[in-house]
Amino acid sequence: LANVVGVSLLTEPPPEEKVRGLTFGTVSASDRSESRKTWDWRDVALTVVVLGLGK
Repeated sequence: LANVVGVSLLTEPPPEEKVRGLTFGTVSASDRSESRKTWDWRDVALTVVVLGLGK
């Protein structure tokens, strides 16, 4: 763990364009919109079922 932290602190962060879209914080509104266009009612219904099973 110390090695990972050390390397992270000693290296330059990657350029923005290389990490864009990897996390929710770096996803653009257009990327989000494109992703949602691929959803249909089955995706949403099954998500609700899976989340309901977790309770």
